[in-house]
Amino acid sequence: MEITPVNLFPIGIRFSPTEVELVDYYLANKVMNKPFQDPTNRFQELELYNYTPKKLQEKYGVQKEHEMYIFVKRVLKHQKGKRLQRRITDGSNGFWKASTGEVKIELDGVLVGHRRTLVYYKGEGEKTNWLMYEYRLPDHYFVQLGDWLLCKVYLNEKKETILNSNNVDVGQEAASAGAFVGRPPDTSSFSASQWTGEQFTAMITSESDINLPDWDKITICWDDSTT
Repeated sequence: MEITPVNLFPIGIRFSPTEVELVDYYLANKVMNKPFQDPTNRFQELELYNYTPKKLQEKYGVQKEHEMYIFVKRVLKHQKGKRLQRRITDGSNGFWKASTGEVKIELDGVLVGHRRTLVYYKGEGEKTNWLMYEYRLPDHYFVQLGDWLLCKVYLNEKKETILNSNNVDVGQEAASAGAFVGRPPDTSSFSASQWTGEQFTAMITSESDINLPDWDKITICWDDSTT
């Protein structure tokens, strides 16, 4: 049965966890087989490389941010090699190709994960605007607990807009400047770095090419004593 992500946030607020939260909370809990809060059903376990990005989007379901968060087991291209299998297996000849090396993700100087950026190519190597951030935990997790990865897949719509038109929809850009909600509060789930405290973080952003105020970041803390 497929789970379709739903939107529980009001207009102007979107789901946007940080990279530390993605690896240290969501991926770490998945690897440890621990529960984690996902009220909007954003995180799904799918055979990512069985589908082109558009087919994957249909399988995943439509949500407000147009970002897909997918847990996938890493599969080696060759049994004795280290390269991963990233070619689409549906006969479309599409494939994902790394565009950067691995970037370390640290929390207070402690390594909590790695990120690699990939671009989707279709047919005989035509580059598209589909991007993927592939997250993994440090090596000792794989040895002990298995080869789970977390992939964030999305269409780079800004780049596509620039390629297709020089016109800027100021109203649409202004509407996109809003609040961002990070990891939901949770005291029962595992955190690789042993975080404490519960909070939602609302970040107000602005576009430099629009006459919007230069708002600062706002952090909203939840007080459990009132519940």
